[in-house]
Amino acid sequence: MFDPVDPFLPPVYEKVEPGATLPVVRGGQGLLMLPFGLRGKNFVITEDPNDWDNPKMPRVDMWVDIDGHNVGFGGHFARLNNYSVGFYPLDDGMGTLEHMYIAIIVPDAIADPQTLTGQPGKVHIELNTFGEPAAIQELEFVVAPQIQEY
Repeated sequence: MFDPVDPFLPPVYEKVEPGATLPVVRGGQGLLMLPFGLRGKNFVITEDPNDWDNPKMPRVDMWVDIDGHNVGFGGHFARLNNYSVGFYPLDDGMGTLEHMYIAIIVPDAIADPQTLTGQPGKVHIELNTFGEPAAIQELEFVVAPQIQEY
């Protein structure tokens, strides 16, 4: 979650529960996005979280649907395939790994982004880690009632 008072602070992880409200955020470069932070544990990560070509780099396959706005590839609002995700270990004593967020950019085909607010959506995420079967999660959400501006 981004701090609406100080957009230059790092985002704070907030677990998304089924049916939660997710904000559309206007980032520092003016792009609108849905930020999805990731946390997990008990899987292999690379020593350098920016070693994109390393075969041990975790990768994500992900799609997002928002009712009435699925204008992208494969009939989805947005879709990522084989997206490299650099995780960092947290100092929480529990072995938690975190990727700050994946930015799902609002497609250019959405002429009026305000039409997204209040709409139900669904995210499907497959986390593919070295030597393990994919961890799959699907969550339904509602787009927040207003766009978070900076």
